[in-house]
Amino acid sequence: MKLIGGVIASFVALASPAKADGFRDREVAFQVLNAVDTAQTCYIVGSGRGVEVNPLFGSRPKCGKLIAMKAGVGLAHYLIANELNKSSQSDAKFFQVFTIAIYGTVVAANLRLVF
Repeated sequence: MKLIGGVIASFVALASPAKADGFRDREVAFQVLNAVDTAQTCYIVGSGRGVEVNPLFGSRPKCGKLIAMKAGVGLAHYLIANELNKSSQSDAKFFQVFTIAIYGTVVAANLRLVF
């Protein structure tokens, strides 16, 4: 769980008021939720408290596989949001808010298995 604290602190530093930007702040929020979901899933699967339900990962994926795949998800999210932002800031905002809501729900649901 120390990993989660370090990741969150790093992303909070990136979203400092000196560089406040709605696009950037939303992207940081998504990436933090992605990292927290990864850490939660590693803990839940590793401790035997539950299984992964995403069929792409398998029910008991190794933590290294999860980290690699979720890093890819994070990169893909940024690239898609950035491309959308070039043509339509409102489309980029919708995409980011929608995916933040999904990941926020997943992270919240995982809490019942973490504690």
